[in-house]
Amino acid sequence: MKKQSGFTLIEVMITVGVLAILATIAFPAYQSQKRKGNRADIISALGRISIEMNRCYSDNGGYTCCTDAVILPKVLNAPPVTDLGHYTITITPNSPGVGLIGCKVAQGFSITATAIGDQANDANCPSFTIDSSGNQTSGAGNASCWSKQ
Repeated sequence: MKKQSGFTLIEVMITVGVLAILATIAFPAYQSQKRKGNRADIISALGRISIEMNRCYSDNGGYTCCTDAVILPKVLNAPPVTDLGHYTITITPNSPGVGLIGCKVAQGFSITATAIGDQANDANCPSFTIDSSGNQTSGAGNASCWSKQ
């Protein structure tokens, strides 16, 4: 009579249980790292948009004509959503006063990217903002959002 080889039901259930525990621990860490990686995409996109805004300023003498509809299609594949689809972007010209003509009214801007979809679960860095002076802020006030972590 041959000896049968294989696993008992108990051994299989213990293995499944151990794998379930490992997955429960590993999946949130994976999600966190994935969201952190998506931050690099938005930081790059905001830099490109800022450069395009300054190019528009040079061409027009002001930021008023540099709207979402003009700038974002030059930089993004599917405006106002970033190329990877994790953020929406809005450009806001800042107007210090009135009296100037045409595009020369607004002499500053801010660009805000707000997380959407799964990226909105990134509680540490839900949004990013850069202005015409190069000031970088995040929605949660977390200074490390803009750094390369």
